[in-house]
Amino acid sequence: MRKYFLLVPLVAALTAFTRPASSTEITLYGVVDGYVAVNIAGSQLKSGIQSGGAKPSLWGIKGSEDLGNGWSSHFKLEAGFLLDNGEATPGGAGGGLAWHRESWLGVSNENFGSLSFGRQYTPYFLTMIMIDPTNMSLGGAIENFCWPGAASVLGGDLNKNIDLARRDNSFLYKTPSFKGLSAELFVSLGEQVKDSGKQSNSLGNSYSIALEYASHNVMLRGVYLYDKLSLKIQGEDHYQTVLFGGSYDLGVTKPSLIFLKKFAKGSPETPNLWAAQLGASTPLAGGKLFTTAAYLRNQTNKDENAWSFGLRYDYPLSKRTTIYAGYTAVINQKKSSYVVVPGAGSSLPFFADKAGLNAQQIFSGINISF
Repeated sequence: MRKYFLLVPLVAALTAFTRPASSTEITLYGVVDGYVAVNIAGSQLKSGIQSGGAKPSLWGIKGSEDLGNGWSSHFKLEAGFLLDNGEATPGGAGGGLAWHRESWLGVSNENFGSLSFGRQYTPYFLTMIMIDPTNMSLGGAIENFCWPGAASVLGGDLNKNIDLARRDNSFLYKTPSFKGLSAELFVSLGEQVKDSGKQSNSLGNSYSIALEYASHNVMLRGVYLYDKLSLKIQGEDHYQTVLFGGSYDLGVTKPSLIFLKKFAKGSPETPNLWAAQLGASTPLAGGKLFTTAAYLRNQTNKDENAWSFGLRYDYPLSKRTTIYAGYTAVINQKKSSYVVVPGAGSSLPFFADKAGLNAQQIFSGINISF
């Protein structure tokens, strides 16, 4: 009896933590996602149990408090992990951080908008998530162009901040929506140290603005991004990217389009490129079928273009449990080395041994949200 009696304080503490007060709401949430993948790159076959196919495996805490007069405060702390081995999500931006996915707080007002600061998603990556049928997860075509490095749609190794998915030391202001129109202003501070040992006010900084129109069946977003590099590469100290995306819900299907163009100096290490994806989300037999096709054009380096295709079907077994299966492929030119990429914060891809190999992957998995 004594060992059960010792559980009482713990249960009471958890209940107090999760029970909303009259003006405060605290939520503990998460996703557990695992899948089996069989990957072929050239003639090499690899397989394994992976984490984060349809959704990243994660857990987090978020909360808000009503401050009165239309004002409220908010916070969010979110971490990722790998289901197959229990590790915190490794590699990439934020590897090894306690709350590497998100950690921010802010205030909002129904008439003035919201302001948040901390480690946050960039408007650039959020636009891709919002428009891509798979929310930039396994089975999405343009997702496969997130690697490698500088020739990717996420920027890669051009910055000590790693990529354009999330940024530390960032400020995000969102305007209220006016007849479906809204805007976002985003600034992240690189806080890099110069060779002289003094902290720089500009190295690694990122600035962007996003415009959005949303109605009951239409979503349109455009983003301009200016990224100041932490390190000068072949004389390059910054690059700029524009992105446009939109979707239209027809009921029987929801087609979407993403187009992005990166403007750089155009050295081999910092190539100019553009990429586009056509996609659709279609209700089918109680679930959803996601179809995508994408093309990336490297405008600086010859023979480094690539095509990608994705197909995935999600079927909900309940409100919280979903099974999924799909196929995705990458067709590389002889000098490009794109691979099948799971969602951000998931297992690392199966990398190819050399450039020019085409990649294919079939997968099947399950996730539970709580």
